[in-house]
Amino acid sequence: MEFDIQQKPLTTKQTQFVAEEFARLGMEIFHARNTIKQYTFVVENPDYIGSLRARLSWGNFHIVEFFVQKEMRHKGIGTALVKHAISVAQQDEAKFLSVKTSYIAARGFYEKLGFQLHNTMYGYASGLCFWTLILKL
Repeated sequence: MEFDIQQKPLTTKQTQFVAEEFARLGMEIFHARNTIKQYTFVVENPDYIGSLRARLSWGNFHIVEFFVQKEMRHKGIGTALVKHAISVAQQDEAKFLSVKTSYIAARGFYEKLGFQLHNTMYGYASGLCFWTLILKL
């Protein structure tokens, strides 16, 4: 059997169908509803300085993307963004925060904020590895 596979956004109807099926599956298997939220926190002064994007799903508040302009680092901006994310995660009753990074300085940054190493993934190009860090709330 052959399928015509395309890369394109889902329609509104398809998005609704997927959401309903995941909700049904969550109730059937986990007896719980999955709350999915997307977040973007931005620091501007007046130019763009940094941002943090995160996603809440199944009680995990996952930092998807985190960036502070190089010349603005080591001024507390990143710490403020992550602490804000922690506060929002707690308000949304997340069970933990997670983040995945390959940057050794970022790993140390998260560990100073209380995150603990959960997993190391090897096998990427150029000997790169990724660390998953978790902060239990």
